[in-house]
Amino acid sequence: MVIVGIDLTLIFLSDFEFAFSVAKAAVKSKIPDVHMKYALYLEDEGKFEEAESEFIKANRPKEAVLMHIHKQDWEAAQRVAELHCPDNLPDVLAGQVCANYEWRHECKVIWVHCFFF
Repeated sequence: MVIVGIDLTLIFLSDFEFAFSVAKAAVKSKIPDVHMKYALYLEDEGKFEEAESEFIKANRPKEAVLMHIHKQDWEAAQRVAELHCPDNLPDVLAGQVCANYEWRHECKVIWVHCFFF
């Protein structure tokens, strides 16, 4: 019942403060889910630095990397990848290269090289 209450609070009211307090008091396993939903909300609001922090608290740093890649903030994407999910660093570097090339064919060749070598 408490889990349903947390989910409904987030879906209909976006009352993250209340959702965090309920999760902390009753269902600690839901805390990462609340962080994730809050991160998505902040991203939609254009509050990218705050969203990044919430993605990391949700144990979903790759989502922060993807957010930064989507807005082509390569420095932030690389920083998050290096600190929290180094396996995603080749994706960041390849994306940055692709963004700087006019020809997508060359980009694909470079990405394959970065990924496999």
